[in-house]
Amino acid sequence: MPPELIRNPRHSPIAATLSRVPAAWAKALGWLALVWAAALLLTGGQWFAMAHQWLTVSAYQHILFVPPIIGWLVWNRRAALTQIEPRGWWPGLVLMLGALAVWLVGSLISLNIVAQAGAVMLLQAATLTLLGPRAGAVLLFPLAFAVFLVPFGEEIVPPLQMLTAEIVIALTHLSGIEAHIDGVFIDTPAGLFEVAAACAGVQFVVAMVTLGVLAAKIGMERWPRRIALMALCVVVPILANGVRAWGTIAIAQVIGAERAGGVDHIIYGWVFFAVVVALSLAVTAPDDVTLGIAEHQAAGTAARVDAIQAQWHAGGVRPLAVFAMFGDLVFIGIYGAGSWIAGRSFMRMGGTVRTIGAVVAAAALVFVLTDYTETLLQLAQLLRDAGSDQLAGIAATARPVKVAAWVVTFLGVIAAWLIRRFAAPTA
Repeated sequence: MPPELIRNPRHSPIAATLSRVPAAWAKALGWLALVWAAALLLTGGQWFAMAHQWLTVSAYQHILFVPPIIGWLVWNRRAALTQIEPRGWWPGLVLMLGALAVWLVGSLISLNIVAQAGAVMLLQAATLTLLGPRAGAVLLFPLAFAVFLVPFGEEIVPPLQMLTAEIVIALTHLSGIEAHIDGVFIDTPAGLFEVAAACAGVQFVVAMVTLGVLAAKIGMERWPRRIALMALCVVVPILANGVRAWGTIAIAQVIGAERAGGVDHIIYGWVFFAVVVALSLAVTAPDDVTLGIAEHQAAGTAARVDAIQAQWHAGGVRPLAVFAMFGDLVFIGIYGAGSWIAGRSFMRMGGTVRTIGAVVAAAALVFVLTDYTETLLQLAQLLRDAGSDQLAGIAATARPVKVAAWVVTFLGVIAAWLIRRFAAPTA
């Protein structure tokens, strides 16, 4: 650290930022931090339980994105907040007592979702109480979005299982496969299949509803388009899950039930997110925005990046672009993992398929590395509202390698599957 910064700590970036915080806000945020700390200490068991679910349960791992999204939403409202003087709102104490009651009842009856909801509500109520209703109005959406911190969705697993089973049996009959359904069990010539709880697709429904709410709020002004997007976020995952399950059964008729399980992961990894993202962008993208994510990826220079981002600003789609890039990060992981699993699965089959599988697995690793590099550099430029020749150059260089790796994984899996189909005897 330079000596002048040591002698005068006020020159540090952090100190400079804090010095610009109005005194009223500094005091209010200090009290809020203390109350939040007390609330987190009191309800710590629920927060530890939620964090454990976020990290270990695949259905809830999208929640890891929720805290940084909330922080970003609050940060974007900082200008409006500085125009407001925070004032304590004592009626908010009633809300805090209500949240405590919800948490206590949930804890006493061992109903985790209720106790966890109460823990989140306590932080929301404390924020409203200490900052006041005017600040609460500005922070309404970030506070409301915090409900997605609560892991929910298990409650709809049974009906989703039954719905998925009905979609599967309908598609199975349409494809000419003899099958019989008994609840969530589907009997076919290749074996008996169960639409298990893990196959109900609840994780994708919940994740897409979470992301859909965010996209609808920050990327759309008209309620018909918001409603259309939310409908897509519910309907498309359910239909895609049914197609995935049917695809597994159809493939099993050719290569066997055990091997079809490996292909199952890719079908969803490819089709689901690709369809949802495509439909979402079709609903949300305004006509006057002609430069999209692909042009931003290939920009190559700071000037080109700035021109694209200026158009996004003018068209009011910058928040949607941020959302799309975060969504792309999720897609990269799913597609890359699915391709890797597929490649490894094919490597166990021998012959030409084994060689293709090795190529697919290697290409999956290259795809993940290059696409994450490209997207993260894009996101860095977008979040700071300024292009960088260095970052744009690296992103543009990574792009053709990423595309080539994607083509190899996509065509490789199709080729391996076709070879297996025509080489294997009919079940």
